[in-house]
Amino acid sequence: MNGLHAERLLERFAERLQQAGARHADVAAAVLAARGSARADHSRYARTLRIRVADLRRAEAGELSFDELPEPLRSAIERLRGGRPATGVDQAERAAE
Repeated sequence: MNGLHAERLLERFAERLQQAGARHADVAAAVLAARGSARADHSRYARTLRIRVADLRRAEAGELSFDELPEPLRSAIERLRGGRPATGVDQAERAAE
């Protein structure tokens, strides 16, 4: 899958998460993609990153902005996206405009 295709897939996933009520849908989509690429369940991925499962679940639910994510999770997203954060402007910020 090329980078452009992957970006579009993440955007579509974020749109669905936003429709489902996720406040930070772009971040949630990126977190889900990062965990999915690791092929890990919540417990294993949280252990690997040394974060709380509750924080991972909140991030996947779109409750946390990129800046609110635990550092290891921010780093995992940036690695997945080639050094870029989950988003420049997340869905909650777009809705506020």
